[in-house]
Amino acid sequence: MPEPPGIHRGAPTRMRTDTGVSPPSSATAPVYDRFSPPVRSVLLSVRALILTTAGALPRTGGVHEYLAWGQPTYRPRRDGVGTAVRLDEHSPGVPALLVSCRTSLIREFSTFAAHMEFDGRRAVLLDPTVPLPRAELGAMVELAFSYREWRDGRARTDATG
Repeated sequence: MPEPPGIHRGAPTRMRTDTGVSPPSSATAPVYDRFSPPVRSVLLSVRALILTTAGALPRTGGVHEYLAWGQPTYRPRRDGVGTAVRLDEHSPGVPALLVSCRTSLIREFSTFAAHMEFDGRRAVLLDPTVPLPRAELGAMVELAFSYREWRDGRARTDATG
C-alpha cells in the first residue's frame, strides 16, 4: 500500500495494520509489540489518526516517527511549527497520548474535550473499552502539530471545527 503523502518512516516491518497507513517504523514496531493487545490496538489506531491528520496539514512538512524516552513519538518535520506527541501505556491497561508538560496543550485540549480524562499537564488517557474519540484526538494532534505557530501568535487555525 502506498504511503500517505508527507509521512516519513524508517524501514518497513512485518506488523500488519488495517488502517490504510504504513506500518510502524523499524524503531517503533518493537515497542508496539510489547503492549497488551487491547492497548496496542488503541495506540496503533491513534498512530493512524496522527499520520492521517498530519498528512492533511501541509505546513508540518510531513511527520517524523522515532523513539523518545522509549516511546513512539511523532513530530512535524518542519522546524518551528509544532511539538511532538508520544504514545505509551500510562498505567497498566491505560493507553495515553502524551505531550510535553512545558506546553499549555492539555489545558487547550480540555476546552473542547472536557469529557475526556487527563493526567496533569502531560497525558490524555484513553479507555480501550470504548470507541476512540477520533474527532477530539484529531483536533489534539492538529493543535500539537501547530503549537508553536499559535503560541507565538502566527497562523492559528481552529482545530475544533
